[in-house]
Amino acid sequence: MEIKKPTKEEAMSFTIKLVATILAFFLPPVAIILARGSFNQLILNIILTVIFWIPGIIHALYVVFRDED
Repeated sequence: MEIKKPTKEEAMSFTIKLVATILAFFLPPVAIILARGSFNQLILNIILTVIFWIPGIIHALYVVFRDED
């Protein structure tokens, strides 16, 4: 059985997800920008983070790991 080497795009995607996951715990809005760049998701995350930190983290992790449609 041969192990498939990841393509450059797959490796970059993994790296961005890894960095965004780490940022989601410390700076949730920055993780949203890095993962999606969606203005609506960013505003929602800023509101959640300002109200209470944990919902902002949960939302950022959801956006980072959500399947791309």
